[in-house]
Amino acid sequence: WLKNSERFELKTTPNKLNFQTNTSTTGSQGIFNVFSDTLNYVKPTAPEYQNKSNITITFSVPGVGQDAKLFYFYLYKDGVVVNTQSYLTQVTPMYLEVPLEESGAYTFYIASTDAISFTSVYYYETGRMDGSTYVKMTDLTVTQSTTQTTTTTMDLGQYMPDMTVEEFFTGILKMFNLTCYSDTAGVFKIEQLESWYDNGVIRDLSKHIISDEFDIERSKAYEKINFKYQKGESFLNENFMSRSKVPYGDLYYELDNDGSEYSIELPFETLLFSKFTSTNLQLGYALKLGYIPYIPKPVILYNYGTTQTVTAFKFNDGSSTANVTTVNIFGQDTLISSEIYTLNFGAEQSTYTNNVENQSLFQNYYSAYLNNIFSEKSRIFKVKAILPTSLLTQIKVNDRVIIRDKKYTINTFTTDLTTGEVSFELLTDFRAV
Repeated sequence: WLKNSERFELKTTPNKLNFQTNTSTTGSQGIFNVFSDTLNYVKPTAPEYQNKSNITITFSVPGVGQDAKLFYFYLYKDGVVVNTQSYLTQVTPMYLEVPLEESGAYTFYIASTDAISFTSVYYYETGRMDGSTYVKMTDLTVTQSTTQTTTTTMDLGQYMPDMTVEEFFTGILKMFNLTCYSDTAGVFKIEQLESWYDNGVIRDLSKHIISDEFDIERSKAYEKINFKYQKGESFLNENFMSRSKVPYGDLYYELDNDGSEYSIELPFETLLFSKFTSTNLQLGYALKLGYIPYIPKPVILYNYGTTQTVTAFKFNDGSSTANVTTVNIFGQDTLISSEIYTLNFGAEQSTYTNNVENQSLFQNYYSAYLNNIFSEKSRIFKVKAILPTSLLTQIKVNDRVIIRDKKYTINTFTTDLTTGEVSFELLTDFRAV
């Protein structure tokens, strides 16, 4: 499930090119730092333009014909791969274009499935046209004179699905209804929403309220509740959809309300497993209808734990086959302190336990929040207060407010620091203290 292509190809750890010297005849050689092996490129502006950017690689024992070695050249910009080239090694020096696009910090890497030794020279030049005459403005020659040899350790990062760190992190926050905040520069705290409220302070503000300035309105409950994963393309998921209106793992409600839609969509794909009847094994398939391989969206799995199989299964490591009697179960479910929790949003029949598991994402992480909104007594209360400085500097959004024996959560508040007047928008809170 950790893949971004349908066919497996061995990808090894990229080796950063280690340069020793840089020289220039025109312009500044300072744009290349040989200590960090980084080109600090600033895109030239018209009429100056980039004329050359290339690298020449010379292999010590390149091999010829069937003995030629496959290698990859990677160009990174600000730590992210922006260009990949693959070739077979040659006897003569190999000339490769190095495309520089926008300004940034560029670094060069080589990877290969077999160890290869090499040296390299990078050349960069800018110029402009003076009438019909080309005028060189800047040139730079960076030399790697000490031979390097590639390592052949497998690089798992290159098999990762096409997803940014931000997308993954945002998906996890949505999945478990988490809050992420910072009290100290560079330090972030992650808490489940209900824990975040529990860690707030309950403050009685009754005596600070401006009693003649308040407004009460009914809280509009949502018309639709929609929790969903990305569409699962596995043939098991498709078969489930042929018998159900809602995909496996999703949750959808329509209600007779006049509010808007509450929708949570994760960037992950859910996966329906199939359990063998004669053992504890269960399998998921990266196969579409017709048993055609496909690249799934990233799949989040729970670890249920290690268990004995009813009957042994075979495991071949490429050279020998062994009988295996224990297996680590992965899927929608996990077992913690004798309780089964599921990654499904709703109560679904588990493929592993064969029971309907109720400890779902909705039940554990969203129900308290939404039940509070759907209460018939739920109201939005807009009120103003004059708070002393001691309160102004301490009150936080996860604090709960008591006004005349009623408890509220804070939707928003704005403060006039000159007068100490605070405008609150509050929502009635029916959670147990």
